[in-house]
This record gives sequence, C-alpha cells and structure tokens, in this order.
Amino acid sequence: MKSKKGEDTKHDLITFLDHTVTGILVATGFPPRIVFVNETLTKMLGYTKKEFLSLSPLQIMHLVYKDDRKSFFERYKKRISGKKNEPFFEFRGVHKNRKIIWLNYRAQHIQYEGHSAIQASFTDVTGKYEIKSALAEKEFRYQAIFNETFQFTGLLTTDGTV
Repeated sequence: MKSKKGEDTKHDLITFLDHTVTGILVATGFPPRIVFVNETLTKMLGYTKKEFLSLSPLQIMHLVYKDDRKSFFERYKKRISGKKNEPFFEFRGVHKNRKIIWLNYRAQHIQYEGHSAIQASFTDVTGKYEIKSALAEKEFRYQAIFNETFQFTGLLTTDGTV
C-alpha cells in the first residue's frame, strides 16, 4: 500500500512533467507500447493521454510519417535492446488531424517497472523546416529572375569602366 506522501510526490512529478516545454513519452518492448505520455506531447500530436496509452503497435507506427518509419523504428529497436546509437534524430510526425509536423527526438534507454524501456523527449521544430522551405523557394525565384534577365549585369568603377 502506498503512503499518502508517496502518492503526493508521484502526483507532483506528473504535474511537473505535464507542464514542461518538451513532449515526453515512455515506451516499452518491441513492438512498442506507450506507458507514459505528458500533456505537452498530447497537444503536439492531438491525442488525449487515454488515446495515447491505448494505441496499438500499428497505430503507434502511423504516428511517424511513412518515409521516416524504417529509420525511426530501427533506431528504437536498437535502443530498446540496449545498443548505442545517435540519441538525437529529427523526423516527421503525423498529427491526429493528419498534418505533418517535424519533431526533434532524443531518447535514452531506461528501466521502467522492471522492464527495458525508452524515455523520449520531443520538440516541435516544424517552424525551422517551414523557414528553410520558404528561403529555398525565394532563392529559386531570385535565381530564375537572374537567369532570365538578358541585360548585362556587372560592376562599374566610379569612372564608368567595367
């Protein structure tokens, strides 16, 4: 039986984790089963905590954009088995409304209730990719304008020579 103080401490910890700026998830096994998720991650991906905790392995797989799944789950499988790999990884996640978002993922191997588990943190970096895309589009437009301009473009000295 848990003491009141122990329950208060657990509640305080969960409250703290729910209000971090980073999404946090704990998953066990392979295929993965989600055993903990904080409020921040639920908001990032549009699911409630209850929905997250009841996702099947197939549904969990579909949280990762199809082109990133192989790499993401290979990394997960290595890490859950205790093997080392890069702790940081960016991938595309799929929001409940089917919108694609970019996530920075950091994971570490832990023990959770006596089982091998992954504790992962997620940061939404979609804005970074939107800026990169907008800059690439502007560069493409300027390059197209420059390439289609048939006038001579050059630098002149103050006396008018090239």
